[in-house]
Amino acid sequence: MLACRPKPLEVLSELSRSTMTPVHVLQGHSLSAFAGRLFPELVRNGNTPWVLPLGIFHRRFRRAGLSFCPECLATNQLYFRRRWRLSLATTCLTHLRPLLDACPGCNAPLQPHRIEVGSKNPYTSSPLYNCSVCSTDLRISQLDGDADPRLWQAERDSNHLLMHPLCDTKLAAEHFSILRHVLAMLTSSRSRVAAFRFVVADRTHLPIIESWRKSDLNPLGFDAMQIEQRRAFLTAAYWLTDEWPNRFRQMAFEGRLRKSDLTRDFPLMPQRFSAAIMGSA
Repeated sequence: MLACRPKPLEVLSELSRSTMTPVHVLQGHSLSAFAGRLFPELVRNGNTPWVLPLGIFHRRFRRAGLSFCPECLATNQLYFRRRWRLSLATTCLTHLRPLLDACPGCNAPLQPHRIEVGSKNPYTSSPLYNCSVCSTDLRISQLDGDADPRLWQAERDSNHLLMHPLCDTKLAAEHFSILRHVLAMLTSSRSRVAAFRFVVADRTHLPIIESWRKSDLNPLGFDAMQIEQRRAFLTAAYWLTDEWPNRFRQMAFEGRLRKSDLTRDFPLMPQRFSAAIMGSA
């Protein structure tokens, strides 16, 4: 008979006993702590908006559901940050470098829970910074230059809205809701938004968007894209929402979008968005 899968609270309770850490503290460090700001609630059996899908099959990850910064792993604080599980995290806010989302040695998704699988020696432990597939040292991964300072600042501001306890929860929820809708427009396969997408690509000089093809569309959308793609689309989305709402209105006008194109698939749009499109064509 198959054993029942433990409930999240049972796991936290056991972890609490093992680490002598209160359950409420552990909950505050979990993805569920983002509920109400980043997403309405954490989906236990399915995909949650803004959380990288793992594509779990027989306890293996088929998708790059965990990013990492080699320089962070090289410090004395060796752990995988919670932020690295989010699709809107593409740069390291500490080292101003782009994050990676796969092992540079074998291109496999990171699976730290499998590092010791198959080991026959109970007295040794492989370092957390080693790839579970090929044992490549993730700390010496080659980074492709510094992060775009504009994107780094935008991600830093978003992270402040997400993490700071004094930030208005409603304001944060509206911010991420609008950002996600703009990303949906930029990655949409609808012909009505094609001109809008190419106008934005031309202004931001992002070839990934400019060369977008219908065959490139990932059925799981933005969250399941590779990190380079997400980085490009996030750059464009933050650029569009900067100087809100003037730039967004101008790009919508140049992209010949109707109000129905702007509001499609956005049933719970914030008042800040609906007020912005009142001046759009």
